[in-house]
Amino acid sequence: MTMFDLRLNSSLDHHYIKALSPETPKKLLRDRQPRLISIEYLNVLPQWRKSHSSVLWTEVLIGLGLRLMDQSPADIIMGTPRTDVKVLEVCKNLEAIEVQEPILKMNYPCAVVIFQKQTQRKFKNSTTAQYVEGLWQSRIETGAQPFTYEVPYRKAS
Repeated sequence: MTMFDLRLNSSLDHHYIKALSPETPKKLLRDRQPRLISIEYLNVLPQWRKSHSSVLWTEVLIGLGLRLMDQSPADIIMGTPRTDVKVLEVCKNLEAIEVQEPILKMNYPCAVVIFQKQTQRKFKNSTTAQYVEGLWQSRIETGAQPFTYEVPYRKAS
């Protein structure tokens, strides 16, 4: 996960943002959603995937990311789930919104989705909700807390 601020050239020049349609960052800025956390390279080992477990671990992992974003200074979370497998459906079940046409990443077609910030996030799947809440409550934070410090934005003069 990475925090980007679309008001900064360093974010706009990053390969993650450059892979998007040029209109997507512009629209996010117009919508006053300049700070985003990206979810990158999410992977669940085959023996833990839906076909082998009653727990939807992909939902749990994304859900934990959403909990992190909800309490951070970020405005949204963005992901690029592959469309050739069922990750996009998992994202939609968690209320993701597709914001542009799919892109090609590492030779795979990937949707571009965002999740809106929520104050009282609820999960449709009760098992997902149970695991997200349990893992969130029992987390141990070491070192600097991620995405909690907000540098005041100053416009260049």
